[in-house]
Amino acid sequence: MNCRNDISQECPEPASELFAVSADDVKRMFSNFSAFSNSSSFENYSRFIGCLKECGGHERFSFNIFDVCRIFYHELQVCRLIGSLLDPEGDHGMGSFFLKRFLEMLFVDSPDDDISKEFWEKLCRDENLNHTSVELEFHTPEKRRIDILVNINGFYLPVEVKIFASDLFHQCWDYFSFCLRHNTETGRRIGREDYAAQTRIVYLTLKPGSPQKDSLSSSNGEKPNLRCISFSRDIYEWLSSAAGDLRSMYEAADLRTEFNDCRENGRHQNSYLSGSCN
Repeated sequence: MNCRNDISQECPEPASELFAVSADDVKRMFSNFSAFSNSSSFENYSRFIGCLKECGGHERFSFNIFDVCRIFYHELQVCRLIGSLLDPEGDHGMGSFFLKRFLEMLFVDSPDDDISKEFWEKLCRDENLNHTSVELEFHTPEKRRIDILVNINGFYLPVEVKIFASDLFHQCWDYFSFCLRHNTETGRRIGREDYAAQTRIVYLTLKPGSPQKDSLSSSNGEKPNLRCISFSRDIYEWLSSAAGDLRSMYEAADLRTEFNDCRENGRHQNSYLSGSCN
């Protein structure tokens, strides 16, 4: 396909032949990001974007789905993306593929001193991962909202995402203590005392960092078990590893590449600060 660099000129082939979708289909794909989750939509999306870039032939015509939808500038949208990948029932159709690699990256391949590698290896078995649910904006009895709550066969793993918003008073401690109570009760019921000991909160930021002090401690000075990760290092490595394992499925690699391109784009630091949420 030879497309001219002048974007005012149409491609020599009809759009219907290029994309195998109608104008309404293209509009629907742009308006609903979840439409990209099944293989046919990802294929059409990739072909569509490939044609746009070839026709454009210029940096100003570069296309990034995260920039266009402003996904990366809003914590809730980012949580939806991460949560969807972690969910074995997500539209990606890969089962526990992404979840298993996420847990192995954080707790098996490079565990902290107080993390039991054996515990997490067992938790990463299919009989546990296949009974996993993921909930966004999970409301706790203390009227807190956990960004992403991963329930792995009864074991709660909270993920707090911070892009622009600041920590709230006792926020991380409240999330941790809620999950600790739940995991302690669950562990006692099934005879697993290590459920309580391995409870921790995953704290995700743009660059490597840690929560503010007044978010960590309880009223009596107790502190939660933390696993701090970042988009710039851990999430990129996670998606890179997944894309490598799924090399034949080019849409996964495209997703990883666009996510990283948007992450490195410094424009979000100035343009969309007002769009963040707690």
